[in-house]
Amino acid sequence: MSIYWRGMLCLTAGMAMLLASCTPAQEAAPEPTAAPAAAVETIEEETTGRPAGVPAAGESAVVDRIYENGVLRGGCAPTPPHCMVDPDTNEWIGLGPETGKKLAEAMGVEYETVGVGWDAIVAGLPSGQFDVVVTGLTYRPERDEVVDFTILGQYGFCVLARADDDRVQTWDSFVDNPELRLGQITGVAEEGMVQTDYPSINLVSIPTEGHSLWEEVLTNRIDGTLMGSISVPIYIELGDGNLKAVPDDCLAAPLFGSEWGNAVAESDPILGYVESTIAELKDNGEWDELIEYWYQPDVLRMGIDAPSGASAEG
Repeated sequence: MSIYWRGMLCLTAGMAMLLASCTPAQEAAPEPTAAPAAAVETIEEETTGRPAGVPAAGESAVVDRIYENGVLRGGCAPTPPHCMVDPDTNEWIGLGPETGKKLAEAMGVEYETVGVGWDAIVAGLPSGQFDVVVTGLTYRPERDEVVDFTILGQYGFCVLARADDDRVQTWDSFVDNPELRLGQITGVAEEGMVQTDYPSINLVSIPTEGHSLWEEVLTNRIDGTLMGSISVPIYIELGDGNLKAVPDDCLAAPLFGSEWGNAVAESDPILGYVESTIAELKDNGEWDELIEYWYQPDVLRMGIDAPSGASAEG
Protein backbone atom coordinates (compact mmCIF):
# COMPACT_ATOMS: atom_id res chain seq x y z
CA MET A 1 0.00 0.00 0.00
CA SER A 2 1.28 3.42 -0.89
CA ILE A 3 2.24 5.95 1.69
CA TYR A 4 -0.71 8.09 0.57
CA TRP A 5 -3.32 5.40 1.23
CA ARG A 6 -1.76 4.37 4.51
CA GLY A 7 -2.02 8.03 5.62
CA MET A 8 -5.64 8.30 4.57
CA LEU A 9 -6.51 5.10 6.47
CA CYS A 10 -4.96 6.43 9.65
CA LEU A 11 -6.77 9.75 9.24
CA THR A 12 -10.10 7.98 8.70
CA ALA A 13 -9.64 5.80 11.80
CA GLY A 14 -8.73 8.84 13.89
CA MET A 15 -11.85 10.73 12.77
CA ALA A 16 -14.03 7.73 13.66
CA MET A 17 -12.58 7.61 17.15
CA LEU A 18 -13.10 11.36 17.59
CA LEU A 19 -16.75 11.17 16.49
CA ALA A 20 -17.40 8.24 18.82
CA SER A 21 -16.05 10.20 21.78
CA CYS A 22 -18.37 13.16 21.00
CA THR A 23 -21.56 11.12 20.56
CA PRO A 24 -24.04 11.44 23.54
CA ALA A 25 -24.24 8.40 25.81
CA GLN A 26 -27.28 6.24 25.34
CA GLU A 27 -27.69 5.46 29.08
CA ALA A 28 -29.17 8.09 31.45
CA ALA A 29 -26.70 9.87 33.71
CA PRO A 30 -26.91 8.87 37.40
CA GLU A 31 -28.99 11.11 39.73
CA PRO A 32 -26.97 13.49 41.93
CA THR A 33 -26.44 12.32 45.51
CA ALA A 34 -28.77 14.04 47.98
CA ALA A 35 -27.15 16.21 50.67
CA PRO A 36 -27.24 14.79 54.21
CA ALA A 37 -30.22 15.97 56.27
CA ALA A 38 -27.95 17.56 58.90
CA ALA A 39 -26.29 19.71 56.24
CA VAL A 40 -29.68 20.92 54.99
CA GLU A 41 -30.73 21.91 58.51
CA THR A 42 -27.46 23.75 59.12
CA ILE A 43 -27.82 25.73 55.91
CA GLU A 44 -31.43 26.62 56.79
CA GLU A 45 -30.43 27.88 60.24
CA GLU A 46 -27.62 29.97 58.78
CA THR A 47 -29.79 31.55 56.12
CA THR A 48 -32.83 32.25 58.31
CA GLY A 49 -30.93 33.33 61.42
CA ARG A 50 -33.35 31.42 63.66
CA PRO A 51 -32.24 28.92 66.30
CA ALA A 52 -33.35 25.31 66.04
CA GLY A 53 -36.94 24.84 67.17
CA VAL A 54 -38.11 28.36 66.30
CA PRO A 55 -40.95 28.31 63.73
CA ALA A 56 -39.62 28.95 60.23
CA ALA A 57 -40.45 32.07 58.25
CA GLY A 58 -44.10 32.03 57.22
CA GLU A 59 -45.18 29.51 59.86
CA SER A 60 -45.93 31.94 62.70
CA ALA A 61 -47.18 35.48 62.22
CA VAL A 62 -46.03 36.38 65.74
CA VAL A 63 -42.52 34.97 65.30
CA ASP A 64 -42.18 36.68 61.90
CA ARG A 65 -43.14 39.99 63.55
CA ILE A 66 -40.62 39.46 66.35
CA TYR A 67 -37.76 38.91 63.91
CA GLU A 68 -38.88 41.78 61.70
CA ASN A 69 -38.76 44.13 64.70
CA GLY A 70 -35.77 42.45 66.34
CA VAL A 71 -37.66 42.65 69.64
CA LEU A 72 -39.93 40.34 71.65
CA ARG A 73 -42.53 42.43 73.50
CA GLY A 74 -44.00 41.08 76.72
CA GLY A 75 -47.36 42.36 77.95
CA CYS A 76 -47.43 43.24 81.67
CA ALA A 77 -50.33 44.25 83.91
CA PRO A 78 -49.57 45.10 87.56
CA THR A 79 -49.58 42.00 89.75
CA PRO A 80 -46.71 41.21 92.15
CA PRO A 81 -44.60 39.14 91.81
CA HIS A 82 -45.24 38.76 88.08
CA CYS A 83 -45.22 42.38 86.94
CA MET A 84 -44.46 45.44 89.04
CA VAL A 85 -42.70 48.76 88.67
CA ASP A 86 -39.39 49.34 90.42
CA PRO A 87 -39.93 52.47 92.56
CA ASP A 88 -36.29 53.50 92.05
CA THR A 89 -36.02 53.10 88.27
CA ASN A 90 -39.71 53.27 87.25
CA GLU A 91 -39.09 50.22 85.04
CA TRP A 92 -41.08 47.00 84.88
CA ILE A 93 -39.59 44.13 86.87
CA GLY A 94 -40.76 40.75 88.11
CA LEU A 95 -41.09 37.12 87.17
CA GLY A 96 -42.86 38.11 83.94
CA PRO A 97 -40.18 40.37 82.46
CA GLU A 98 -37.47 37.91 83.51
CA THR A 99 -39.33 35.13 81.68
CA GLY A 100 -39.68 37.39 78.65
CA LYS A 101 -35.95 38.07 78.66
CA LYS A 102 -35.22 34.34 78.70
CA LEU A 103 -37.50 33.78 75.71
CA ALA A 104 -35.95 36.67 73.79
CA GLU A 105 -32.43 35.48 74.56
CA ALA A 106 -33.27 32.00 73.27
CA MET A 107 -34.59 33.54 70.03
CA GLY A 108 -31.60 35.85 69.63
CA VAL A 109 -33.58 39.11 69.83
CA GLU A 110 -33.98 42.00 72.28
CA TYR A 111 -36.72 42.18 74.93
CA GLU A 112 -39.15 44.98 75.80
CA THR A 113 -41.95 45.15 78.40
CA VAL A 114 -45.24 46.76 77.39
CA GLY A 115 -47.26 47.87 80.41
CA VAL A 116 -51.06 47.79 80.10
CA GLY A 117 -54.11 47.74 82.34
CA TRP A 118 -55.94 44.54 83.17
CA ASP A 119 -58.81 45.55 80.93
CA ALA A 120 -56.45 45.40 77.92
CA ILE A 121 -54.06 42.54 78.73
CA VAL A 122 -55.99 39.86 76.82
CA ALA A 123 -57.15 42.07 73.95
CA GLY A 124 -53.58 43.26 73.38
CA LEU A 125 -52.46 39.88 72.00
CA PRO A 126 -54.70 39.54 68.91
CA SER A 127 -54.26 43.26 68.20
CA GLY A 128 -50.46 42.86 68.13
CA GLN A 129 -49.80 45.33 70.94
CA PHE A 130 -47.35 42.77 72.34
CA ASP A 131 -46.20 39.26 71.42
CA VAL A 132 -46.56 37.27 74.66
CA VAL A 133 -48.48 37.91 77.89
CA VAL A 134 -45.86 37.50 80.61
CA THR A 135 -48.10 38.60 83.47
CA GLY A 136 -49.33 35.75 85.67
CA LEU A 137 -52.63 35.37 83.83
CA THR A 138 -55.28 33.38 85.69
CA TYR A 139 -56.91 30.73 83.53
CA ARG A 140 -60.55 31.41 82.67
CA PRO A 141 -62.59 29.58 79.99
CA GLU A 142 -63.60 32.84 78.32
CA ARG A 143 -59.95 33.87 78.06
CA ASP A 144 -59.03 30.49 76.60
CA GLU A 145 -61.39 31.23 73.71
CA VAL A 146 -59.28 34.25 72.74
CA VAL A 147 -55.69 33.23 73.62
CA ASP A 148 -53.66 30.06 74.14
CA PHE A 149 -52.29 29.47 77.64
CA THR A 150 -49.05 27.89 78.77
CA ILE A 151 -49.83 26.92 82.37
CA LEU A 152 -47.01 27.61 84.84
CA GLY A 153 -48.51 27.16 88.29
CA GLN A 154 -51.47 27.33 90.65
CA TYR A 155 -52.60 29.67 93.39
CA GLY A 156 -55.71 30.54 95.38
CA PHE A 157 -57.47 33.58 96.75
CA CYS A 158 -58.46 35.12 100.06
CA VAL A 159 -60.97 37.83 100.85
CA LEU A 160 -59.33 40.93 102.30
CA ALA A 161 -61.73 42.85 104.56
CA ARG A 162 -61.66 45.31 107.45
CA ALA A 163 -60.82 43.65 110.73
CA ASP A 164 -63.75 45.29 112.55
CA ASP A 165 -66.38 44.41 109.92
CA ASP A 166 -68.29 41.55 111.58
CA ARG A 167 -70.58 41.26 108.56
CA VAL A 168 -67.75 39.64 106.59
CA GLN A 169 -67.07 36.16 107.95
CA THR A 170 -66.92 33.94 104.85
CA TRP A 171 -67.18 34.20 101.08
CA ASP A 172 -70.89 33.53 101.40
CA SER A 173 -71.20 36.77 103.37
CA PHE A 174 -70.92 38.58 100.03
CA VAL A 175 -73.11 36.06 98.21
CA ASP A 176 -75.95 36.41 100.73
CA ASN A 177 -75.73 40.14 101.57
CA PRO A 178 -76.13 42.51 98.58
CA GLU A 179 -75.28 45.46 100.81
CA LEU A 180 -71.66 44.32 101.00
CA ARG A 181 -69.52 45.75 98.21
CA LEU A 182 -66.86 43.51 96.67
CA GLY A 183 -64.31 45.53 94.71
CA GLN A 184 -62.18 44.10 91.87
CA ILE A 185 -59.91 45.69 89.28
CA THR A 186 -61.55 45.90 85.86
CA GLY A 187 -60.47 43.07 83.60
CA VAL A 188 -58.98 40.68 86.16
CA ALA A 189 -60.11 37.05 86.33
CA GLU A 190 -61.75 37.58 89.71
CA GLU A 191 -64.06 40.21 88.26
CA GLY A 192 -65.07 37.87 85.44
CA MET A 193 -65.63 34.97 87.84
CA VAL A 194 -67.92 37.04 90.09
CA GLN A 195 -69.88 38.37 87.12
CA THR A 196 -70.39 34.87 85.72
CA ASP A 197 -70.68 32.63 88.77
CA TYR A 198 -71.97 34.94 91.51
CA PRO A 199 -74.35 37.47 89.94
CA SER A 200 -75.99 38.20 93.31
CA ILE A 201 -72.79 39.81 94.63
CA ASN A 202 -72.66 43.60 94.70
CA LEU A 203 -69.59 43.96 92.47
CA VAL A 204 -67.73 47.26 92.22
CA SER A 205 -65.37 47.38 89.21
CA ILE A 206 -62.37 49.64 89.77
CA PRO A 207 -59.99 51.03 87.10
CA THR A 208 -56.40 49.77 87.12
CA GLU A 209 -54.61 53.09 87.33
CA GLY A 210 -54.42 55.00 90.58
CA HIS A 211 -56.17 52.48 92.79
CA SER A 212 -54.88 49.97 95.35
CA LEU A 213 -57.55 47.54 96.47
CA TRP A 214 -56.26 47.18 100.01
CA GLU A 215 -56.52 50.95 100.45
CA GLU A 216 -60.03 50.91 98.99
CA VAL A 217 -60.98 48.39 101.68
CA LEU A 218 -59.16 50.22 104.47
CA THR A 219 -60.87 53.54 103.67
CA ASN A 220 -64.33 51.95 103.48
CA ARG A 221 -64.89 52.60 99.78
CA ILE A 222 -65.48 48.87 99.39
CA ASP A 223 -66.10 46.16 102.00
CA GLY A 224 -63.77 43.51 100.65
CA THR A 225 -61.82 42.19 97.70
CA LEU A 226 -60.48 38.85 96.43
CA MET A 227 -56.69 38.74 96.39
CA GLY A 228 -54.04 36.13 95.74
CA SER A 229 -53.26 34.35 99.01
CA ILE A 230 -49.49 34.76 98.56
CA SER A 231 -49.68 38.54 99.00
CA VAL A 232 -52.50 38.85 101.56
CA PRO A 233 -50.15 38.75 104.62
CA ILE A 234 -48.29 41.77 103.27
CA TYR A 235 -51.52 43.74 102.82
CA ILE A 236 -52.57 42.84 106.36
CA GLU A 237 -49.21 44.16 107.57
CA LEU A 238 -49.68 47.36 105.59
CA GLY A 239 -53.11 47.77 107.17
CA ASP A 240 -51.47 47.96 110.60
CA GLY A 241 -53.90 45.54 112.20
CA ASN A 242 -57.01 47.01 110.54
CA LEU A 243 -57.37 44.33 107.84
CA LYS A 244 -58.11 40.58 108.00
CA ALA A 245 -58.12 37.53 105.75
CA VAL A 246 -61.48 35.80 105.28
CA PRO A 247 -62.16 33.01 106.08
CA ASP A 248 -59.75 32.56 108.99
CA ASP A 249 -58.02 29.55 107.43
CA CYS A 250 -57.77 31.07 103.98
CA LEU A 251 -53.99 31.44 104.04
CA ALA A 252 -53.59 27.69 104.61
CA ALA A 253 -56.58 26.67 102.46
CA PRO A 254 -57.17 29.37 99.83
CA LEU A 255 -60.45 29.89 98.01
CA PHE A 256 -60.96 29.16 94.31
CA GLY A 257 -57.69 27.44 93.46
CA SER A 258 -56.78 28.50 89.93
CA GLU A 259 -54.12 27.81 87.33
CA TRP A 260 -52.04 30.68 85.99
CA GLY A 261 -49.57 31.10 83.19
CA ASN A 262 -48.43 33.07 80.18
CA ALA A 263 -50.40 33.37 76.96
CA VAL A 264 -49.91 33.84 73.22
CA ALA A 265 -52.20 34.58 70.28
CA GLU A 266 -54.66 31.79 69.61
CA SER A 267 -53.47 28.98 67.30
CA ASP A 268 -50.06 30.55 66.68
CA PRO A 269 -47.14 28.06 66.59
CA ILE A 270 -45.09 30.28 68.91
CA LEU A 271 -46.88 28.47 71.76
CA GLY A 272 -44.80 25.33 71.25
CA TYR A 273 -41.56 27.30 71.35
CA VAL A 274 -42.59 29.16 74.52
CA GLU A 275 -43.48 25.88 76.22
CA SER A 276 -40.26 24.14 75.19
CA THR A 277 -38.12 27.10 76.32
CA ILE A 278 -39.78 27.23 79.75
CA ALA A 279 -39.49 23.43 80.04
CA GLU A 280 -35.75 23.84 79.50
CA LEU A 281 -35.62 26.51 82.24
CA LYS A 282 -37.34 24.08 84.58
CA ASP A 283 -34.99 21.25 83.66
CA ASN A 284 -31.83 23.27 84.30
CA GLY A 285 -33.09 24.78 87.58
CA GLU A 286 -33.36 28.42 86.41
CA TRP A 287 -37.15 28.45 86.81
CA ASP A 288 -36.97 27.43 90.48
CA GLU A 289 -34.40 30.17 91.10
CA LEU A 290 -36.69 32.78 89.53
CA ILE A 291 -39.67 31.63 91.60
CA GLU A 292 -37.63 31.59 94.80
CA TYR A 293 -36.38 35.14 94.26
CA TRP A 294 -39.54 36.88 93.06
CA TYR A 295 -41.80 35.28 95.68
CA GLN A 296 -39.75 36.61 98.60
CA PRO A 297 -41.88 38.79 100.93
CA ASP A 298 -39.49 41.75 100.62
CA VAL A 299 -39.59 41.58 96.83
CA LEU A 300 -43.38 41.25 96.82
CA ARG A 301 -43.67 44.24 99.11
CA MET A 302 -41.50 46.33 96.78
CA GLY A 303 -44.09 45.84 94.06
CA ILE A 304 -47.01 46.45 96.42
CA ASP A 305 -45.48 49.68 97.76
CA ALA A 306 -44.73 51.04 94.28
CA PRO A 307 -46.73 54.23 93.62
CA SER A 308 -47.35 53.38 89.94
CA GLY A 309 -50.95 52.28 90.18
CA ALA A 310 -52.97 49.34 91.33
CA SER A 311 -51.57 46.13 92.68
CA ALA A 312 -53.97 43.50 91.42
CA GLU A 313 -54.17 39.79 90.91
CA GLY A 314 -54.82 38.43 87.47
